[in-house]
Amino acid sequence: METSNLHHSRAFTEYLNNRQSIIDMLKSAPPNADQLLSGKKRNLANVIYYSCVVLLSSYLERYVESLTVEAIDAINNENPLLKTIPELLRVVQVKEMLSDLSMVLQKDMTKDNVSRMIRKSQSLLKDYGWFLDDLQPFGKLKGEPLIGDNRFSNPSPEKIDALFRHLGIRSVVGRVIGLETKSDRVAVRDKVKEMIDKRNNIAHTGGTVTVTGQDVAAYLLYSRRLVRGIDTLIGHEVKKLPVEHGLGYDIYQ
Repeated sequence: METSNLHHSRAFTEYLNNRQSIIDMLKSAPPNADQLLSGKKRNLANVIYYSCVVLLSSYLERYVESLTVEAIDAINNENPLLKTIPELLRVVQVKEMLSDLSMVLQKDMTKDNVSRMIRKSQSLLKDYGWFLDDLQPFGKLKGEPLIGDNRFSNPSPEKIDALFRHLGIRSVVGRVIGLETKSDRVAVRDKVKEMIDKRNNIAHTGGTVTVTGQDVAAYLLYSRRLVRGIDTLIGHEVKKLPVEHGLGYDIYQ
């Protein structure tokens, strides 16, 4: 996918800067020949490789979250009619409050619990009454219900797809791969998934998997290709979201 002449998001610029720090860290690992001769240098290299995987995964997660916020901000800036906002994005704004109310409704019908139900219902109507009027302009969407409190973490291809479905954009990773022209494009998904799986192993077991310098180099390459493709695709798709008068949202203003 040729993107050299296209604008990119602030999230993409930040991602590239963070990615460069991992490249610098990888260069600090002892050469393979030295690792074969010294157990200490081999252990040092392993720590560096593990750190690279954890950091690169976290930077991918941060990129996706930041891009989501930029996309929502772009939608808010247009103050669109509520009916033009993707349904899943609208629903997720009220989902947590409804879940809280549902928990109260499951409690015994004591005076105190009924009072709590009424107060929560009143609060729900006051804060989320906008949900009932499809024809009103609305520019107060929030990204927190999607990514706050670790709602989005461990950015596997499946989780990335699920997150962007809230913006009415489906199969993001598959579409990015489909737009690739290189023969190894299927490796984009596989290598990113492998990186996330190894990150989880390192974080939760202390590291029982093997990570080599070649592995880290591959993760750097393929995750960047995924991020670059996502950035271009989301930029185009957000512009295409329907709004009054046929105007689109510009994520890269």
